[in-house]
Amino acid sequence: MCFPQGNDSWFEDQLRRKVEQGDDTFFWSDVWLNNLKLSERFPRLYSLSTQKEHSIKEMGSWQIGTWSWHFTWRRALRDFEVELFNQLLNILQVFVPSANTSDKWIWLPNPEGIYTVHSAYASLLALSTNTGGDVFKSLWYVPSPSNVLAFTWKMFHDRIQTRDNLRKRQAIPSQSDLRCPFCVSQEETSSHLLFSCPLSWNVWMACYKWFGFYTVLPKDGKEHFLQHIYPWRSNSQKQCAWVVWTAIIWALWNLRNGSIFRNDQLDIDKVLDGIQFRSWSWLRGRKKDFHCSLYEWQVQPALLIAAL
Repeated sequence: MCFPQGNDSWFEDQLRRKVEQGDDTFFWSDVWLNNLKLSERFPRLYSLSTQKEHSIKEMGSWQIGTWSWHFTWRRALRDFEVELFNQLLNILQVFVPSANTSDKWIWLPNPEGIYTVHSAYASLLALSTNTGGDVFKSLWYVPSPSNVLAFTWKMFHDRIQTRDNLRKRQAIPSQSDLRCPFCVSQEETSSHLLFSCPLSWNVWMACYKWFGFYTVLPKDGKEHFLQHIYPWRSNSQKQCAWVVWTAIIWALWNLRNGSIFRNDQLDIDKVLDGIQFRSWSWLRGRKKDFHCSLYEWQVQPALLIAAL
């Protein structure tokens, strides 16, 4: 089965484990209760357990129609560990295993929980349509220069002149070096060059640090674009955030070209300065309710956007 680019985990996201008797679910290391591994919720107890690899079924037994948990520890629990253990037992009260039915996986797109090609295709089609529609509808309202928006549109369609695309179009010999000019280790695709290359990632992290944010970044351009405006609510705030986003990918593309044609070196501080100035100048010239100075923009961008 083929998945949309950047949605490698799509199939896993459509599956949920239904725990019955717990024969195929690890008690400590699987997510089966309250959407969190018990080893992460109770790391102290996990470190003391002698049953780290036990399934749920192996952690207890049925006795006269009643399920009982059986825990064993490397040593006697101390007072504060007993309190943690009592918290664990309280959480476990909501779960009673089935006596005879094995654990199974549920396929979410189908109400019957059974995987079918038809339901998978419908889910993929909805994902592609919704994500693409939201992106392209929003893009043309971003107050960035038209050439930058055109470049972004091409990037979303994987039509920018990266080395892998040039090879596909037979614009360069098939034996040409296709490695990313930044890391010189992976093939230069648009998603790698702009989002997942370690050097590009460092630029993104520097920009998010400038905003005071810490986040996990998707590798797909459309998902990246939509996630970027997550903290913001009004359309005016989102437009400002997207101007910064387009300034970043524009800076990375220009840096890529400079690296290839002029042997320019990546200086993250210099790149960040350029992104700050470029995004500020675009907003000052194209957004009527944006009135801050460059210094204010460099010092507190998130606060300024939040005030719009």
